[in-house]
Amino acid sequence: MSMSIVVAAALLAAAQDPPPKPPRDLADLTLEELMRLEVTTASRKEQRLMDTAAAVAVIRGEDIRRMGVRSLPEALRMVPGTHVQRIDGNKWAIGVRGFSDRFANKLQVLVDGRSVYSPVFSGVFWDQQDTFLEDIDRIEVIRGPGGAVWGANAVNGVVNVITKKARDTQGVLAYAGGGTEERAFGGARYGGAAGDVHYRAFAKAFSRDEQWDHAARDDAHDDGWQGRAGFRADWRASDVDAVTILGEYFDGRSGTSTALAAPGPAFVDPRDEHYDASGGHVLLRWERRLSGGGLLSTQVAYAHEVFDPSFLTLRRDTLDVDLTHRFTPLDGHDVVWGAGYRVAADDARNSYALSFDPAGEIDDVVSAFLQDEIALSGDALQLTLGTRVEHNDYTGLEVQPSARIAFRAHERHLIWAAVSRAVRTPNRVDQGIDFVEVSAPGTEVHLVGNHELRSEALVAYEAGYRLQPSDELTFDLALFFNDYDHLASVEPAGAAPPLVFVEWDRKYAGRTYGAELAATWQVARAWRLYGAYTFLRMNLVPDGDSADAVTEVKERVDAKGQAFARSSVDLSETLTLDLLGRYVGPLSGRDVDAYVEADVRLAWRALPSLELSIVGQNLLRDEHVESANSRLTERATEIERGAYFMAVWQF
Repeated sequence: MSMSIVVAAALLAAAQDPPPKPPRDLADLTLEELMRLEVTTASRKEQRLMDTAAAVAVIRGEDIRRMGVRSLPEALRMVPGTHVQRIDGNKWAIGVRGFSDRFANKLQVLVDGRSVYSPVFSGVFWDQQDTFLEDIDRIEVIRGPGGAVWGANAVNGVVNVITKKARDTQGVLAYAGGGTEERAFGGARYGGAAGDVHYRAFAKAFSRDEQWDHAARDDAHDDGWQGRAGFRADWRASDVDAVTILGEYFDGRSGTSTALAAPGPAFVDPRDEHYDASGGHVLLRWERRLSGGGLLSTQVAYAHEVFDPSFLTLRRDTLDVDLTHRFTPLDGHDVVWGAGYRVAADDARNSYALSFDPAGEIDDVVSAFLQDEIALSGDALQLTLGTRVEHNDYTGLEVQPSARIAFRAHERHLIWAAVSRAVRTPNRVDQGIDFVEVSAPGTEVHLVGNHELRSEALVAYEAGYRLQPSDELTFDLALFFNDYDHLASVEPAGAAPPLVFVEWDRKYAGRTYGAELAATWQVARAWRLYGAYTFLRMNLVPDGDSADAVTEVKERVDAKGQAFARSSVDLSETLTLDLLGRYVGPLSGRDVDAYVEADVRLAWRALPSLELSIVGQNLLRDEHVESANSRLTERATEIERGAYFMAVWQF
């Protein structure tokens, strides 16, 4: 069906039979109601945002829509303590409280409770993480360790993307748009019901333009496209039982420029290419509400992914099984416990520049956790104790405890503090990689794995103050001090000229500290202001016998200061205006200057079922650099000014 037919059908439906008034949107919520929104990521149970003893931020689906962003990384810019750097047209470096990199490995990322981090390098390929943005209910971001609840690699934070229930996405929604950088995009979703089952299905696609090559002063080879389709069904099996099944499949191509080692007299093979990435997942969840407010939940998820650049083809299959039980054994005790099993199998097609030994491997993780929230003085003082015990194939048994205390002097004031331990376990890259770099013609440096590695470890001390001094104003302040041990380093491992070998090791320690502040002001009924500020300091110190000369740069790859501001105004019942501004301090370790940028979105609801919007992004300069090359030597590009138009039909 052509787009013109879809548009005509939408307009005809709107004119003849206006859709029922939609349910109350989050945009209509007061600040008091926003503070009462329930979050689940911090403690694996429903809990009011105001009552959560953690540095937590919520990006609502309405925030994503009104900011005009078309990707998950862009939405994360508004969260204090979250460092988002766009490397090129399709790659991102993202970290929480430091250590940002394309292959950052200290952040756990979940989509509907399903972990999407890669066991190969303990990080996330952000260009492969997407969904139907209009179906997102909220994104919960926890800054600080989440290992006691979510396990290894939830070291500096947890990001959980939570989609809407199928009953909240009934009817038809379709959108289309395009512009200078977001060249073309579109999607459609249909939701329906059959008895006690609500369901939806969607399909979407996008094509993004090339950015500007910072070094070659030419168009970069970093354009890309992706198509994705998915479904969700929610079955109310009984008064106490609910079953959810959901799944997605994607396929896309991304442009990249590499200059990798090659055999023979060439030594280096520079090339521009488009590589394929595809995959899919399915998730089945059963929940039973128990008497006394308890909950029993079982979840099984399977994912298959293929990453296929010319220098490495990597296929990976992952099976996750998770059980969670919440109950109240005694007055004043709210207990959550659970167990999980994760097995991941991968197979690599090696190349001269990048290889794994062995080429294929199967790893599994068995874990269990227990958490008890204890009311020491009614609702005024609460202590939460918990720990997770986990066994992996690399380091064996790992224990990650946590203790949190929350004091509520008043319904609108919460003071909290926490101390936690978290670990980042070794992975396939740490133990089995052979990555070849050419240091001089005829001389190769091989970065190889190390089977004797221990886990990177963190002990974190946090404190926070969350308050709402009036109906129109909220503040959220978090302070932290992180003490790291056994951080990754690269050490000499011998030489056999013309070959030089270096290997992964754990000869760095470090301390980081900082503050994160977010504030929201309801200036008037139709005008809301939001602001966030991040302060970060890092000090990484090598052991006395370390010869690493690279890792120390990591303390300068994140901005020491950054700020985000947003103004949302309803100009009339049908016209809205959003202005966004951000400041990011210099990244001296990546030779990136500080910059200020601004975005704008103007939207008009032309019909009850039709919204038209225009979005301008990075408006203050023609282009700017946000990051630098990664180990795979992709060119860092200058992110260009852009604009796009979008139409959304819902009926």
